[in-house]
Amino acid sequence: MDRKISVAVLYNDYPTPQESADSIVQTMPVNFKPVFDLEQGDTEEEIAEIVNALQKEGFDAFGGNLQNRFENLVDILKVRKPDVVFNLVESFYHSPLKEMMVTGVYEMLGIPYTGSPPLTLGVCQRKGLTKQILLANGIPTPRFKLVVHKSVSSRHGLRYPLIVKPAREDGSIGVEDESVVYTLRELRRRCEYISDEPM
Repeated sequence: MDRKISVAVLYNDYPTPQESADSIVQTMPVNFKPVFDLEQGDTEEEIAEIVNALQKEGFDAFGGNLQNRFENLVDILKVRKPDVVFNLVESFYHSPLKEMMVTGVYEMLGIPYTGSPPLTLGVCQRKGLTKQILLANGIPTPRFKLVVHKSVSSRHGLRYPLIVKPAREDGSIGVEDESVVYTLRELRRRCEYISDEPM
């Protein structure tokens, strides 16, 4: 009988004591209006569903919570020695910058995994650099300007409406209704807000 392919479904779930479904909702902007109903899913249940689906397809699948400890990552990979990792790790200690370090461990151990490699994850944390790479490779992307100071010149060379977002944040963090600006005054106000507010 052929050996089943071993799949490790790895994730990092380590809520701080003050974290709860209510606190997550409270951090959303007051005027936030979701398009879809928001459900606070249980991470353990979601991982179990993924593992069960993989097992039904004939894989030897198991879940592993890293709990903000790189030692747990190494232990899981050494003890169970998966053939492939279904990578759901997005941050460590709420820092998406460490996401690429996890895939770096997979790379060093020669374990195939889902998702992007370390270099891609690192570059995507810098939106200006990402857009420059896209343009250099002939991939269309909206024109942009990287603002390094709070003050923005009226001659920025872009057309309104504009979308203002942090240059070094993960995904859509910092993008809200107020991120869309229609005037120079709104643009300057939003740039100041992004500079002053920790995301």
